[in-house]
Amino acid sequence: MLDFSDVRTIVDLSVGLVLIAAVILLAIKIKFNKWLVLGLIGFFGLIVVACLFNLNLVSDVLLVVGTAFVLVLAILKLGAIRALFSKSPHGEINKKHMPKKIIDREALVKEVEKAVLACSRQKIGAIITFEKHDNLTPLTKNGTIINAPVKSELLTTIFYPGTRLHDGAVIIKDNMIYAASVYYTPTTKALTGKYGSRHRAAIGISEISDSITVVVSEETGRISIAQIGELDTVSPDKFVRELLYRMNESE
Repeated sequence: MLDFSDVRTIVDLSVGLVLIAAVILLAIKIKFNKWLVLGLIGFFGLIVVACLFNLNLVSDVLLVVGTAFVLVLAILKLGAIRALFSKSPHGEINKKHMPKKIIDREALVKEVEKAVLACSRQKIGAIITFEKHDNLTPLTKNGTIINAPVKSELLTTIFYPGTRLHDGAVIIKDNMIYAASVYYTPTTKALTGKYGSRHRAAIGISEISDSITVVVSEETGRISIAQIGELDTVSPDKFVRELLYRMNESE
């Protein structure tokens, strides 16, 4: 039976706790659902049971599997971790050890932030989609090709009420404003609360691609981000950090 005086038992339980803590740390800001929580509890429970009955081989296998899982997760999240945690003591992002791709992406997001906050303050509706791995070019057939650098002034002009392109979405591809006035098929699922056509369109495109879409409500000025079929409200002061995390995720 379990004997806490056994050094091996203490080591196994300690390593198990460290692995679970590492998974939780690496998964910061990823939405936890009940299955993930139950999975973490179950994994540690198996280690406890293995130690309880002195099943050393089983506990060793579980620890190896857990370690491998943490290493894979760490590799997948490496880009996001650098972007989130490489900060100087003054709170500025430390770019010294960051890949150029992430530095360029930070500049792009900050340019978008200026436009999004301006639209939010003036309650101008806006919808901006960032292409990731899934190709969104086929969707631009109903829009207007722009192929221009991402500038806050251009984005606010596009969405200004009365302009020819303000009603549709802007697609940002390869750090460029690729197209504007693009229309998406809105989601058909029931939503809790009051959502307009832009929000439904944003959720709709996120259901069929791995893209990330920013929405500004013209009624409230609220800023939201749609991804993998979910829509989350984001406060203005956390917009850059949240969007950067999502864009760097799975790089």
